[in-house]
Amino acid sequence: MKGYFSVLLFTLHILLCVKDSEAQWYLRCRLCSRANSLEDCTTFTECSEQETCYTDLVVTQDQRLVYDAGCRSKKVCGHENKRALTGEMVACSRCCTRGDYCNDGLCGLKKNTNIRMCMSCDGHEGRPAAKPYPEDCQRFRVCDYNEACFARTTSVAGNSAVEHYTSCLDLRTCQSLVNGIKDAYHQGDALLGKRNTNICAICCNDELCNEYSCAAIKRRIVNLIENDAFNMTTLQEI
Repeated sequence: MKGYFSVLLFTLHILLCVKDSEAQWYLRCRLCSRANSLEDCTTFTECSEQETCYTDLVVTQDQRLVYDAGCRSKKVCGHENKRALTGEMVACSRCCTRGDYCNDGLCGLKKNTNIRMCMSCDGHEGRPAAKPYPEDCQRFRVCDYNEACFARTTSVAGNSAVEHYTSCLDLRTCQSLVNGIKDAYHQGDALLGKRNTNICAICCNDELCNEYSCAAIKRRIVNLIENDAFNMTTLQEI
């Protein structure tokens, strides 16, 4: 009987952990207001369980085409195409739930393929400063053609906390950071970015690839390198 209750308690504990884990996941959506293109959507929002990502293509009073995007109630989705705003018309309205930023491309909200957007909490040009956790950064930035996404983790002086800094960085500097990463990773190099280390710095060059912790980005790159799926010149997944 004692063994039965032990198993029962263990099972309940697992179910509660799964429930808590599920409750902590939120769908991320591009957030836009009167945007002309995806590059104008420089932040995101997190939806509740009752919401989904959406994108609206709006015809303004002066006949301009602009985009609104974010989170919307699931009950409302699918009923917006004939919705009329004061002096405006919604020409297209779409919703999605298939994953983070799934409202990219809806109603034609597409990005220029020649540019790359990266997370950017660097404290410059009105952007927020470095954050305690990677997921606290909700600002995007368009990088120059000769830049890549950059992530850095540093210890906060005087305590055990860390800060996660993200931005764009010169591609040549980024290539130097990535070179030798595989050997350093397997040797347990101090730069791998555990929360108690002094520093971790890494680059990548896929869309929003620096939205994770520095250590997580390094693990991803090592895995891609080992599977011949990473271009060391462009710093992109093949």
